[in-house]
Amino acid sequence: MTGVAVSSKAGADKTYGLGDTIRVRVSFGEPVDVTGSPRLKIKMDPRWGEFWATYESGGGTAALTFAYEVAEPNTAPSGIAVLANTLELDGGRIRAGGADARLAHPGLVHDPAHKVDWRPALSVADARANESTDTAVAFEVSLDRPFAGAGHRVTVDYATADGTAVAGEDYTAVSGTLTFTAGERRKTVSVPIHDDAVDEGEETFTLRLSNLAGARAGDLEATGTIVNDDPMPAAWLARFGRTVAEQGVEAVRSRLDADRTPGFRGRIAGEALPDGTGKETVEVADGGTGDGSLTFPEFTEGEGLAFLALLAPATEDDGERDRAESRSMTAEDAMLGTAFEITRETDGGLSLGLWGRVARSAFSGQEGDLALDGDVTSAMLGTDWKRRDALFGLMLFRSRGEGGYAGPSGAGRIEADLAGLVPWAGRRKDGAPTLWGAAGTGKGDMTIVREQRDPVTAGLRWSMAAVGADGAPAAVAVLGDANVRWRADALATRTDSEAAAGLAAASAETTRLRVGLEAAWARTLASGTMLSPRVEVGIRRDGGDAGAGFGIEAGGGVRFEDPGMGLTVSFDGRALARHEDREMEDWGLSVSLEWDPRPETRLGPSVIATRGYG
Repeated sequence: MTGVAVSSKAGADKTYGLGDTIRVRVSFGEPVDVTGSPRLKIKMDPRWGEFWATYESGGGTAALTFAYEVAEPNTAPSGIAVLANTLELDGGRIRAGGADARLAHPGLVHDPAHKVDWRPALSVADARANESTDTAVAFEVSLDRPFAGAGHRVTVDYATADGTAVAGEDYTAVSGTLTFTAGERRKTVSVPIHDDAVDEGEETFTLRLSNLAGARAGDLEATGTIVNDDPMPAAWLARFGRTVAEQGVEAVRSRLDADRTPGFRGRIAGEALPDGTGKETVEVADGGTGDGSLTFPEFTEGEGLAFLALLAPATEDDGERDRAESRSMTAEDAMLGTAFEITRETDGGLSLGLWGRVARSAFSGQEGDLALDGDVTSAMLGTDWKRRDALFGLMLFRSRGEGGYAGPSGAGRIEADLAGLVPWAGRRKDGAPTLWGAAGTGKGDMTIVREQRDPVTAGLRWSMAAVGADGAPAAVAVLGDANVRWRADALATRTDSEAAAGLAAASAETTRLRVGLEAAWARTLASGTMLSPRVEVGIRRDGGDAGAGFGIEAGGGVRFEDPGMGLTVSFDGRALARHEDREMEDWGLSVSLEWDPRPETRLGPSVIATRGYG
């Protein structure tokens, strides 16, 4: 015999477990023949007796292999050893060249690369759960094989530790002890998770095992992942972005129908402003004539405050907010009744306009079991040019939205600020359809405030595109000489929020297609009073992330004008009468009062007051 070596390989932890096979190779100087079952003694923990590896293969060669299968309760924490001169024939024979082979051989010391531990290995596996559909993250703690000894026990302690997920906010911390008995192989540790309606991205925490007894240590640490697909803030941003776009579209439509008479027209907080001049032939407030320059009227302090608010509406972060609120009228209050328009015509027939307006809208909706609402106030400042039938314009805006959400999974508030620009173009010609198109982009930020959480702020990006057409009014005798025209438009928006600590990036898109008819009448009563009712009805198709499906819109209004008193009163309303998404609501009401006792001159008082709901 020329040598002895361990030929098998232990696992990654250099340990043979229950059922694994240890193989020892014995080498000779020449080929040998084997009969029977010779055996070779190996050394492990002597408390459990003697251990013999029996002949497995190699007869007819110069190397014989002896094998031993690890059984309960074999252990060799320092590695196995092979005792010298312990090869026994055990009733068999080993012969070389017709004679019995010499069996004397050297031994092997304990080898730490070949340890033995019959005990099963215990590990815990990573786990995932969806925040909106699952109640807990379930970790599986398992033994790689069961054991049979009735007197044996495997125990291990477990406890959770925070990662990006925080105990008490995202999950409930747990700790305890697991015990495995004979025949058991798997147990589960469940960690309850909290659903909060806000998409925080994938959040993780750790389950750690410790104080293991009765088993070998496998992977004693696992990662729990909470998967988020919650609707916030995308559901709210979809509606906010669509509302801002709708306000911009209405502003573009109003400019297409605007009076291009040179001069200045405006109101501050619902009260008419003194006029300025737009060209030489326009009479100014003092009865004289202008010099051809484009001038602004002189504002009072309160009027100036509101005019500035048109360009930069007040926010909670404004340093002067407390001082402004102590006045009789704040800038934000004054904004809601504020608009102006300046028009000038050049010698070449180019009509130049500078205008501003403030719009305020409200929305509400349902996303699953989550109720959403919000108010959006937008200040818009624009300029446009008209030559013959073509119009081109550029609008700057700043919008502020405030609202909230509430549902079984939690409630909170959300605020958004957005600033951007909308270039647009149109074609308007008497007797022909009016065509227009607009595209916009903007950026800003939003803040979510949740119960018992710190506020989270993230950046916003917004874009929109819209096209539309309005038919030329045509008198229809069967409808009492009503002026009837068709209207159609298409609108698409996208609103993105950036990722922030505890908040995933979100993207929301909406689309809206509308087509409808509008009929308007004008009646002069015997008293000279004019009554102008109108009705409209249309079909719309909504898509995207803020309610999808077909719907029917209806609306109308009436305008009462008394030239003798200089009084004009208007009532208008609209509503989404029916929609495939039954939770979707879209409605609005507005009242307008104008009083100018001397309309033939710019001298004297005049008042314009409006109020809108929806």
